[in-house]
Amino acid sequence: MLGRRHGHCDHKISYRFPPGVSSGSDNVYLAVIVPKTKTCSGCRQRKPLIEYYRSRRSADGRNSRCKLCDKDSRQRSYLKHRARVLQKQRTYQRAYIATHRSKHRQASARWRKKNPEFYRDYYRRHRRELLEYGRRYREARSRRLHVSQLRILSDLKAA
Repeated sequence: MLGRRHGHCDHKISYRFPPGVSSGSDNVYLAVIVPKTKTCSGCRQRKPLIEYYRSRRSADGRNSRCKLCDKDSRQRSYLKHRARVLQKQRTYQRAYIATHRSKHRQASARWRKKNPEFYRDYYRRHRRELLEYGRRYREARSRRLHVSQLRILSDLKAA
C-alpha cells in the first residue's frame, strides 16, 4: 500500500489496488482516505487509531468502539449472560476431560506435585467442612451397608 500524508489535515491518502487487479498493472489504483484519529461510537471521543482494536470487517480496519469501551461492553455482556457463559465453559471442560482423560490426569498430577502448598492451605482453611463431610459420608455409607445387610438376611430367611 502506497501512502502520502497531508500536513494540514487529520488523515493520510493511501493508494490500493482494487480487487482483481494485480500490482503490476499500470496506473490502476484506488485512493482511500485513512484517518489518523477516529470518533468512538461508545464514548463519542476522538482518539488515535492505536486506541482501537483491528477489525477486518471495517473499512478503516479498526473497530467502531475504542478499546476501553469495547472492554466495558464485553464485561457488561459477560455479567448479563454469566450463568450461560459459565454453563458453556463447564460443558466444554467436561467434554474435554472425558475425551482426554489420561492427558488430564497426567497434567493434574504434575500440577499437584508442583503445588503441594495449595492442598495444605486449602485443608487448613476448610478443615471443619472437610471433617464434617467425611463424617456424613461415613454415616450414610454405614447406613447403606446396614440396610443392604438386612436385605441379604431377609432374603436368606425367605429362601
